[in-house]
Amino acid sequence: MENITEFNWDLKKLPSNWGRINIDQKQLLVRSAPREALVIIISQESNEKVLENLLENKKLTSAEIIRIIERARSARILEKISRISRWFTNHTIKRRLLENPHTPIKVSFRILDYLPLPEVTKVIQNPNISREVRNRARARLRTLMNRMSAGELRGMFLNSEGEVIKKLPVLTGKDKKVIMDILNSGRVPKRFIINLLRAPATTGDIIQVISKNRSWMRDKLIKNAVLTSTKVSQSTKNRLKNL
Repeated sequence: MENITEFNWDLKKLPSNWGRINIDQKQLLVRSAPREALVIIISQESNEKVLENLLENKKLTSAEIIRIIERARSARILEKISRISRWFTNHTIKRRLLENPHTPIKVSFRILDYLPLPEVTKVIQNPNISREVRNRARARLRTLMNRMSAGELRGMFLNSEGEVIKKLPVLTGKDKKVIMDILNSGRVPKRFIINLLRAPATTGDIIQVISKNRSWMRDKLIKNAVLTSTKVSQSTKNRLKNL
């Protein structure tokens, strides 16, 4: 191969030629490779040392970093990406790191500590992320919620139509008070009530309040959610069946 400094980046030939270049030469080439060649290199390269040098290329954008993360099987490469502040500030990149099963657990936990609440909720509902990380995200969500005022909690519960309540393992006293205030406020979105009834953390006293509202019990979906709840007494179910 010609001198590295004179390497001809022929994009048409690169896909077939890249495999013929030795590792030492690749490590030098990737540091200054033109942006047009990066996609080809990333799609073909799996060597840890080459990828580590590729991360030094100043032409890399978040799009290329995401491709590297999606293909990476090296915990070392994934951890190195997480240590580069330029990429760590990007929420999409952090989310992709969390989705890669090869990302070290300590990196995943560190990422969660820096995610804002909307991103934390996305992690919790993402089935591509490990259960251990999602459970940690639930704990992070609880920490963030504990810092909120009652007004902020109310806004979050209503804006998410109760979806965020479904992600909580247990309701605090403040959570319950805010929920009760919402239920007693008059006009409550139907979707909020249904999600509240389906939330594992919703307690029997909350469901009891819902079951006593005749206008809500006229709605088949809401009534059925109450009737199928294991937290409702049989006497209440019998009463509702006769409505």
